[in-house]
Amino acid sequence: MSRLVCGVFVGLTKTVFCADADRPAGVRIQVRADQPTHRMAGGLGASWHAIRREVPSDPDRMTPGRKTAPQGSAFGGNPPLENTVAWQELERHFRWLGLDWCPVELAQRMYQPQRDRFDWDNAEMRTLYRILDVCESNRVDVFLTQMWNDVDWNAYEDVHPLQSAPKSIPDFARGLGELCERLTGASPLHLHPLAVHQQRAWLCRLLVPGAGPTAALHHPGPACGAGGAGSARPSLAVVGPGLLHPGPPWQRSVRFRSMGGRV
Repeated sequence: MSRLVCGVFVGLTKTVFCADADRPAGVRIQVRADQPTHRMAGGLGASWHAIRREVPSDPDRMTPGRKTAPQGSAFGGNPPLENTVAWQELERHFRWLGLDWCPVELAQRMYQPQRDRFDWDNAEMRTLYRILDVCESNRVDVFLTQMWNDVDWNAYEDVHPLQSAPKSIPDFARGLGELCERLTGASPLHLHPLAVHQQRAWLCRLLVPGAGPTAALHHPGPACGAGGAGSARPSLAVVGPGLLHPGPPWQRSVRFRSMGGRV
């Protein structure tokens, strides 16, 4: 439906209409759904992602799922880093929501584009630091989520890097370890200390294959085990949710309580 007409009654005070002011005035509102004035695009919501790069659909290499936008809503939407006013508005909205727990999403490509090359100072990583700063200043627990790898160097040849599980688990683990050290301040070259103010932090290692009945037809990821969280560092619990379950997406569940998280 592109056009919606609804009638509402608004009580108007005598200072607005002197004649017949004791009776509610009828107001007719037309909603034109085909003429949007503002369009939302990702950003802050159920989770807050730092991913800026859009991955185009590649039907020849991707398993059937979404025909367009294989990343779903997990990219874009954040304002440019130099737009201080927009970021201040985002933080005000963040405080208004009153969140004390927030999933923050990233991709391995952001910090490890090549096997032996890490990049800690690019637009996406600076976006991640900005988001973590907002969480830290508002004493919000962070559920840091690596949505996907999206790197050619550690993908199976017959699977798109966005959907492929890591071909080399040791290389995958090394990348996560480097990320954890940088964010928790364990490295002497750390750029962003994450665990401050007794802030809880979890790192979620997962692979999101996308939506659709056959979206689970991708290479299996590393086994996470049924025992819940394993501790990579005392201040950072590493968890593996049910998104690596071999069943279809609508049959999966994430047992936060068994991983030490809070719902």
